[in-house]
Amino acid sequence: MTTCMSAEDVVPIRLVDAGHVLMSDGWIVRRARHPHFTPVRRAVFKATPFTKTPRRPFKRQRANESSCFSKLAMRRAKQRWSALVRAPTSRIARCMRTRLGDECWQAFVSHADKWYKNTFLSAFQRRVLRCVGPVGHSACPHGFAVDLCAVDAKDKLEMLHLDHETPVHRICAWWSEQLPDVPGSWDDGLDGDLLCHMLFGVNDDAVHGQRRLRFRCGPRRDGARRVCFAEHAYCHTS
Repeated sequence: MTTCMSAEDVVPIRLVDAGHVLMSDGWIVRRARHPHFTPVRRAVFKATPFTKTPRRPFKRQRANESSCFSKLAMRRAKQRWSALVRAPTSRIARCMRTRLGDECWQAFVSHADKWYKNTFLSAFQRRVLRCVGPVGHSACPHGFAVDLCAVDAKDKLEMLHLDHETPVHRICAWWSEQLPDVPGSWDDGLDGDLLCHMLFGVNDDAVHGQRRLRFRCGPRRDGARRVCFAEHAYCHTS
């Protein structure tokens, strides 16, 4: 047996949309015209409307945070790659371009771009980059770290360097000594994979050993230096 609700018992429960109301008897009615939706009930209902709990924008926040540090990190990573390899006056080019000749040099740059650039750039793709401490792997005395979403990230990032365990000029000197007088290729007479690991190895390698580049704090490379601690205590000194 079905019991019908009287008109006085039917009350609005919640808004379905701007123009319709779900009533307690299960019917959806037009908000403005239904006879059971009396002025008194309308006033009460407007005073205590049903509202959905707003969704927390966690995904949007995470996306914004990821975007903010990814852009800054990628810009810095590309600058470091250019300064090390790509630029005409890069650190390696100054030592080896003349020794190799233009053809062999361009072959080396193409090889580095193809096989090592993306891995090099990925070393910067973390929200927090930390100094590992001076050579010898003791802890950084300052606990220096850069949060790439912080306000001061850009300034602090200029004081964090992707440092070679063996200085680049020494690697290039060894490289030059292994080459014949007139090299036929950039790796003529030596293990090219080992050389590239020494120059670009940001990860441990099963064949060639531990990573050869690590983050270390150090002074800015420009003239206007604003440092947070004594220069003699920097972990990156070369």
